[in-house]
Formats: sequence, structure tokens, C-alpha cells
Amino acid sequence: MRISLDDEVRERAPHVDAAWAEALIVELRLRGVSGATVGDALLEVETHMAEQGGSVVEAFGEAKEYAASLDLPDTARWTAPQVVRVCAQSALVTLGIQLLVGGAAALASGGDARIAIGTTVALVLSSVVVALALVAKGEVVLRLAVERPVLGILLLGGASALVVLLAVALAGPALALPAVPVLGAGILLLGGFGALMLVARRRGSELDDPIRFPQA
Repeated sequence: MRISLDDEVRERAPHVDAAWAEALIVELRLRGVSGATVGDALLEVETHMAEQGGSVVEAFGEAKEYAASLDLPDTARWTAPQVVRVCAQSALVTLGIQLLVGGAAALASGGDARIAIGTTVALVLSSVVVALALVAKGEVVLRLAVERPVLGILLLGGASALVVLLAVALAGPALALPAVPVLGAGILLLGGFGALMLVARRRGSELDDPIRFPQA
């Protein structure tokens, strides 16, 4: 996996080989290390290299091995409110898309929107299960995507196919509802998803966690 080092990283760690820095950042992120802790670790390497010079590999070893030797705490672990929010967002966006598409299709055809209860429930629950799996085993999933991308794509495709088959099998009875209210409900749910994202960002509790260096 290749990542693009941002300007601040390059500016604060100019004496660290870029490829080695990239590998260190990826490995620490896979281990759930927070952005602030990644910044601290990288700055320690930069300080040594600026003072001593030489090869970063000779001084610290391979980036993956060095990251493991740090034994840093998982300070990026999600809190219970974050887990609840992620699951709620997954449910809202999945149900919202279902209703939006169903309502728009019905409005275009001039009939009622038919919402298959089993399919909708299966898709919503699947999205929540996926969210919970990412919370519980995020490192495993990310490491698979980074180290074995082809296998990761195959597994993702298989899981998606399984969800579709489950949704079709559990379709069951369908509710015939007026197109406009269904479309409106879909828009409202997607709006609720956006509102949750906005509130999280304003509170500074969004899951984005950029690399941060100590203030000089």
C-alpha cells in the first residue's frame, strides 16, 4: 500500500526516508494508533536521524518491525458512543437509500412504491453487522486489504453476494405505499445521516484522526 505523505509530515520529518515513513505510518495505523501518537513516534525518529544521520533502516530496522517494537497502546479505540453512532449511520443510510430508490422508481412509473419488508430488514441488519465487524476487527480487515488486496476484494464480493441472496430469500411480503411519502422518508433519513455527521464534526468527535505533531 502506498500513501501520500502530506506537507506537514514531509516538513516535520525531512530526514526520514519517505518510503520508510510511509511504511511506519501504515503499520501504526493498522495497529489502531492515534494520529497524535503516530506524530510523536515519527518525530522521535526524525530527531535521531537529524542528529546522527545515516540510514534509517540501519538505525531503527524495518518500519514494520520498529512499529511492533514500540508496543504503543491502542489510543484510537472507538468509544461506545462512537460505535452507536456508526451503527445508526449505517442503518440510516441503508434504509434511506432503499426508500429513496423505491420512492423515486414508483414516482417515475406512476404507481405505488413496493417495499419488501424482509429485504429491507436484511440489508439494514447487514449494514449494522458490517459496521460492528469493522469496529471489533478493524485491524484485521484493513491489514487484509493492505497486504492481500486481491483476497480482500474476493471476500468482499462474496460477502456482498451473500447479503444480496439473503435479502432476496427473505423478501417476504411487500408494503404498497404512496410514492411521495416513501421518497420523502428516504430524503429525511439521508438528511438524518448527514446531521449526525455534522454534529460529530462540530463536537470534534468524528472518526477522522489526522497525524498530529507536538507543538514546537
